[in-house]
Amino acid sequence: MNLKITLFTFLCLSFSAFAQVEVDVNFDLRHVVGGQDTFDREKFIVIHADATENDYNVELGKLDSLLTRYDAHYGREAGRMRFLASQVSEDPSRPGFANPSSITSAGNQLNTNYNLFQPGKHATQNKGRVITAAQDRPFFPDGTSAGNFAFSQADGPADDDFGTATGEFMALFLRDGYGDNPTSGADGPPRPTWIEVINEPFFPLVDFTQGAPAASTEEIFELHRTVAKEIKAVNPDALVGGFTNAFPDLQFFGKDAGNQQLFGQWEERWKRFIDEVGEDMDFYSIHLYDFPSIQGSEILRKGGNIEATLDMIEHYNTIQWGSVKPWVISEYGSQLNDFFGQNWSPGRDWFMLRAFSSMMMQFMERPDVIEKTVPFVLARAEFLYAGAGVPGFVYPWRMMRRAEEAPAPTGGGLTQANLFPAFPNFTAPVDQEYDFTEIIKFYELWADVNGTRVDTKSTDLDLMVDAYVDIPNSKAYLILNSLDETDLTVNLNEKGVDLANVTGVNIKQLFLGADGNPTLTSEDFTAVPATVTLREEANMIIEYSFDQTPVVDETSTEQKIYATTYNQNIVANQPITFTIPGVSLGTQGEAVLRLGIGRLINTQLIPVVTVNGTQVSIPADYRGDTQDDRVNRGDQNIFFGMLEADVPYNLLNAGDNTVVVTFPDNGGAISSCALQTFDFTREVIRTSDILSTPDIDNPESKISVYPNPTNNQLHISGKFDNWKIYNVLGFTVKEGEGAAINVTDLATGLYYVSFDNTANKVLKFMKN
Repeated sequence: MNLKITLFTFLCLSFSAFAQVEVDVNFDLRHVVGGQDTFDREKFIVIHADATENDYNVELGKLDSLLTRYDAHYGREAGRMRFLASQVSEDPSRPGFANPSSITSAGNQLNTNYNLFQPGKHATQNKGRVITAAQDRPFFPDGTSAGNFAFSQADGPADDDFGTATGEFMALFLRDGYGDNPTSGADGPPRPTWIEVINEPFFPLVDFTQGAPAASTEEIFELHRTVAKEIKAVNPDALVGGFTNAFPDLQFFGKDAGNQQLFGQWEERWKRFIDEVGEDMDFYSIHLYDFPSIQGSEILRKGGNIEATLDMIEHYNTIQWGSVKPWVISEYGSQLNDFFGQNWSPGRDWFMLRAFSSMMMQFMERPDVIEKTVPFVLARAEFLYAGAGVPGFVYPWRMMRRAEEAPAPTGGGLTQANLFPAFPNFTAPVDQEYDFTEIIKFYELWADVNGTRVDTKSTDLDLMVDAYVDIPNSKAYLILNSLDETDLTVNLNEKGVDLANVTGVNIKQLFLGADGNPTLTSEDFTAVPATVTLREEANMIIEYSFDQTPVVDETSTEQKIYATTYNQNIVANQPITFTIPGVSLGTQGEAVLRLGIGRLINTQLIPVVTVNGTQVSIPADYRGDTQDDRVNRGDQNIFFGMLEADVPYNLLNAGDNTVVVTFPDNGGAISSCALQTFDFTREVIRTSDILSTPDIDNPESKISVYPNPTNNQLHISGKFDNWKIYNVLGFTVKEGEGAAINVTDLATGLYYVSFDNTANKVLKFMKN
């Protein structure tokens, strides 16, 4: 296979007709979920490094750009623990255990070296709390040498203490390998906040052992319990979690002979982990990757697959342990399997860029339960460079590249074979120059976003939207991200703000250019555009500048409530009943029903659903791709995604609510069921409600207004109890109960009138 041609083919743009989407943003309506209402850059704008990362030692200017100019934060390191293990000696009285005094000595030396030789990092060393992770080897006790000894494979004092030697080492490493050492008082880099027991254990120890004996699930999970206990005995404030799942394909068949069925992997791994280890974990960690091309198939997680995966784990943990466990997404992005043989190219970086923004937008929807997210790109990552004359593997996930790797100026984009320069060995010359890869565009795009989260709504699930008001700086940010493989025309409906106060608009957009390379544009406008064109799978950030900052004085409070049961098998025409307990309702609001679905490809995906006895519409256009490429992948021939449907707020009960789901055919399961509610402190009129309202001249409409346009009086015919009139900003300008309304005092323009405090009855009229 010619991989360069394949990559070029994957990146060719499709010039299809634009689809049109309505986006509402209520700048005065603060969006709160679990007490979280701000954009936490430390949580989302993150690099896979900490202050001890040696790759940046020769490029401190680039590190400073990331941390200061682009306001990124440190996120994760996974090498310091293994290095320290290679430096320590075995305890002479306890075979297989590290000598505690040797750990202290080696930790002090690491800290001394950091203080002496990396002073350029000290000023920013606290820029972001950090995750640390143990690697499978040498820390999984299987006889692999750590350098001077191998960790003991024997149990500790109890039968279920497998990995005691590993746990003790990790506990002392955390104590002695960082600053404010309580043993010696030595200073050094900041201590990590989150500790992952072992990085991606099933991938090398069970699924791809390369001929080595496979570990057992029991051993892996027992190691998690033991390590958590040992770490907390020495570091009681440490947060310990796992199981740092590399490829969480919950819907796959199991590995056990008796578990060859849908959601077999769920039963064997995540469910068992939650049952046996969940109580001992402070957080769950997971890695989420798109596969833009693997054996010719496109397997994407972004969109509904991520939603279904996280919801199923959250749902079951709520049933088993009473609440949602916090998340650490310690790696996310894109795998590049079919392109591994290629050298660096801007186009290949696009696969990572499109995954970063899409997935991060999804994580931003869970700010109350996600504690840290780390896009997977290392710094220089030259550990796989080949020597002269030896074919090598150029690590794809890099923030920096050698300057010589740039494609030739006369090249044809991705079809240009930019040959990797041959060096005498894999070590770079002392005067080697480095440039940022295209990944820097992700940080450039998001450099300024800050503020209080406010209410947004899109009429298309494939157009994800979020918004923030930066009150101190008199700015606001509207963020649009497309999962659609076509360009979108987006109509912007800004409410709760006087657009006359906007002094300027800047629009940044990151997309795949016609040349097959990532493109980041930035345009300034003096007025607010009514529509924007969002390119295929692009990310756009619209920055509004104000002379008077919007007042965010109303609130949308979001809750997410899981049903009392989960993972229900689907039988043709047999209703499946879920109970959503403990729903609290305000006087006005919105609701969304979420159903995780796992079924074989080509079965029916859209069921009949009722909420409290009334049928609700389930959109056929669910979030993300159709997952059709899975059809040629054996037992992976499974759709696993999320159906999301608006539920009229007036259908809900305070307390228990009943959801009934019926499919016409057999097979698969409803993996999760949840209800999101959004309680508003003011009435919210959606543009989609107005556009879908019957025309006022339609004789089938039960309520009509006339004359339209009007100068003085507006008359109402039909049955209603009360009415409210809103201006185009969403503010109430009049309300009452009579059938005749004096509108003389209203300014000329467009208005909306709603009836009986419901968005289901909204008409529009013009005041001359």
